[in-house]
Amino acid sequence: MASTMQIPLVDGPAAGTTVTAELDRNGRPALTHHHRVSGELHDAEVYELQTADGAGRWIYRWRGPAGALPTLSTPPNPTAPPA
Repeated sequence: MASTMQIPLVDGPAAGTTVTAELDRNGRPALTHHHRVSGELHDAEVYELQTADGAGRWIYRWRGPAGALPTLSTPPNPTAPPA
């Protein structure tokens, strides 16, 4: 059974709520939390992990809607057969 902790969401539309984050083997939560507004990932609000203080407390700070964040383009696959 993995360890979990409650982490507050700061700023953004879900400010003031908390999420249950699963901790990795080093006791660290995921670097981002995608707070789904409508149930769809493209409508999610993105929160980024930050330390709250030097005592090992964490917060997720709002970075913006997922649809507004830049995406990386996928380079063409040189081994793919021609279309």
